Amino acid sequence: MKADEDLERGLLPVLWELREHLPQLVLIGGWVPQLHRWFSGETGWSMLPVATVELDILLPEVWPGDTRRSLVETLLEAGFRPVGESRPPAVWERDEARGERIEFFLDHRGPGTEAGKVRVSRGDDGSAGLSLEGLGFLREESVVLQVPSPASIHPAEPLGVRVPTLPAFLVHKGAIFFRRRERDRKAKDLLYIVEIMAQGDSLVERMESGIQRLCRASSSGSSVARTARNNLFVLLSQPDPELLSLVAEALQVRRGWSPGLALARAGGFLSDFAHLIPEDSGS
Repeated sequence: MKADEDLERGLLPVLWELREHLPQLVLIGGWVPQLHRWFSGETGWSMLPVATVELDILLPEVWPGDTRRSLVETLLEAGFRPVGESRPPAVWERDEARGERIEFFLDHRGPGTEAGKVRVSRGDDGSAGLSLEGLGFLREESVVLQVPSPASIHPAEPLGVRVPTLPAFLVHKGAIFFRRRERDRKAKDLLYIVEIMAQGDSLVERMESGIQRLCRASSSGSSVARTARNNLFVLLSQPDPELLSLVAEALQVRRGWSPGLALARAGGFLSDFAHLIPEDSGS
């Protein structure tokens, strides 16, 4: 299957190059559901989650200073080059055709006027990421999955890859989609939620218990969950036909559903997810 090919061709080689730095990094993008399906031991998946290619990675605010090389040195030695005009760069690429592209992020905690700008992570000789609000939550609610090294590596050496828990990943998508400028990005955030909710009862039950746990665990988790709940109920009470149609079109392709059925199920699954979040979350 294509997702398996992308794993071996695009994801694993990049993670292998970053292996020295993985303890400080969090993989936060669309690979998260895929890695949970393959390596978390969770059962109940009826089909592959939404696929992605490039890696979105959250940098630490401050590096520990005990790595042999800086992240920038590692990237350059591995053949990656900066993409775009931003200096310092937040996006690096080696082989676009293989999906070897990384965008780095930092959790934004300063003035709102600085959000959305690229800034440097301290203590690592120039590594930089796009500063966005709320990403620290994904580090707080994360686990380490044991991911295999590329097939070309002998002897095999498992990689510990930190990713958000699946409930945290989905709640975060519900909390941020309204902030996106591009409608297709909003639709993809919602599609991640819909596709997990469509997997079946056993996985949905684990999402519910996971969401309840993160709401109890911290004020930040409860606050993000409340934002996601509010956003989804606003969307469903004041529908955006074009946005929901984009989600439905993806479901038609992935699931073979008719346009009417896909649209109805998109709205239904988003409503179901919103109801998984406790009503008093964040209060």
